[in-house]
Amino acid sequence: MQAVQLVAERVSHVCAVYHVLMALRAEVFDYTVVYEFAYFTFAMKKPTLRPQWQSVYHPLGQMVWVGVIMCVLLVTPVLLLMVNLGRGQQYLSFSDGLGVSVVMQDMTGMLLGQDLPRRLSITTSSRILVAAWLLFVLILGLAYRGNLTASLTIPKFPPRPETLEQLVHAVDRYVLHGNNNSDNQPSGIPMAENCVQCIPNVHSKF
Repeated sequence: MQAVQLVAERVSHVCAVYHVLMALRAEVFDYTVVYEFAYFTFAMKKPTLRPQWQSVYHPLGQMVWVGVIMCVLLVTPVLLLMVNLGRGQQYLSFSDGLGVSVVMQDMTGMLLGQDLPRRLSITTSSRILVAAWLLFVLILGLAYRGNLTASLTIPKFPPRPETLEQLVHAVDRYVLHGNNNSDNQPSGIPMAENCVQCIPNVHSKF
């Protein structure tokens, strides 16, 4: 063959042909693994973009949001305990109006970038805790704003299924074609194709 001869003469580097592995040919050609076509495939419509309002929480992962909420719930009672112990009280007291809701509001406000509240405690331990919280808020805010800008600039499509297992979890209904290739071809009549799309699928998820 002319193509094989070009490979032997190093004019061409690759030639896709089926050859039986022989010692004589192995001296001239270098073989690779045989690749076959996979005829059992599936087709789906193009994934749609997520709604624009979902870009508010997509810059951070779900576990990150859960971690932020857990940090707020954890830091709030710790700061409240430090404030009350700094006043010489052994147990939490809500008689002065400084309760859990007020401290949580202050911590959430700092998380959202609001000004520091004037009712912060003057104890050293509480100041260290607030400084650590502000550092955490600064790092989280920079990461969130950077990812938010990227998500709003470049639209992100949802991941498409690549395997049969992912296909089962991605779709609720499927269509099985017949054995003939003519079953897979569209009719070319717009009205008939629209009617086929409107027919409910009777096949359930396998």
